[in-house]
Amino acid sequence: MMVADMAHVRLRGADLSRAFLGDTNLTGADLTGVTMPGINLNAASLRGARLEGADLTGAVMWQTRLAGASLTCARMARSFVRHADLTGADLRGALLQRANLESSCFRGAKLAGAHLEGALFRQATLVDTDLTHAALSHADLAGSNLAGADLTGADLTGVRLRGEVIYGVLSIGARYDARTRWPVGFAPLEHGAVFTK
Repeated sequence: MMVADMAHVRLRGADLSRAFLGDTNLTGADLTGVTMPGINLNAASLRGARLEGADLTGAVMWQTRLAGASLTCARMARSFVRHADLTGADLRGALLQRANLESSCFRGAKLAGAHLEGALFRQATLVDTDLTHAALSHADLAGSNLAGADLTGADLTGVRLRGEVIYGVLSIGARYDARTRWPVGFAPLEHGAVFTK
């Protein structure tokens, strides 16, 4: 049961720094450009919400439902987004450096051009996710399901990809180096990846 119902509310540009909106229904809300570093959105519903350009730095989003939300160019560095549902979410160009995204579902999400350097994706579902030209250097994707993901042109230098499902992955032009850890038996060059020194 949701604590508060704020479905379809319009809060464009508002300052919600360190607010507690856990268990809140924000389905379809317009939070474009909202400043909310450190906000608590645990178990909140933001399905179909607009968060373009929002500042969610250090946000806590355990089991948050963001399916179909638009987070284009949102700033989410160092956020804690574990067990969240981001199915079909638009995160193109989002800043998610060093974010904890463990066990979250990004099935069919758009992460093209996203900054995911050092992000923790352990046990995440990235099935059919668009990661074209994403910056994933030093990200940890151990145990993640990348079946059908598109890594074309992505930066995979220093990425940990061991132990996950990676069949059907498209990685044409993806860059990797000697620190990149691939699943046993996976041949990156055969999938179009490019070794860089």
